[in-house]
Amino acid sequence: MDDLFEVMREFMTTNDPEARESAAQAITEIIEPDKTRVRAVIASGGKPQVWIEFIGGRIRDLRAKAGLTQEELDERSGLTQSHICRLERVDHSPNGLTLEKIAKGLGVPTSAFDPAAQEHSER
Repeated sequence: MDDLFEVMREFMTTNDPEARESAAQAITEIIEPDKTRVRAVIASGGKPQVWIEFIGGRIRDLRAKAGLTQEELDERSGLTQSHICRLERVDHSPNGLTLEKIAKGLGVPTSAFDPAAQEHSER
């Protein structure tokens, strides 16, 4: 809940359009119920922070592997650079739609962000 208030405060106090858009996306992700996120949290042992850290690291690693900057990924995914930065810094967790946009921008399947799928592919 603290994350929501922090992001709402940022949304209300900034005059920067990109920061406002990023904050609006973050607010939506925090308050929007998401079955994809619930399944992924369960797959990560029921620890939301573990899943959020996994996702942030996967985005960063896959982006680097693709040789893309955050700005290039924002163009390919339709998300803002600041939103991608927040996800990589583990400031908040993405919803299913955001993961779909990032996966499309990176040219990978959404399963690339599923901890359970990663365990199976590493075996």
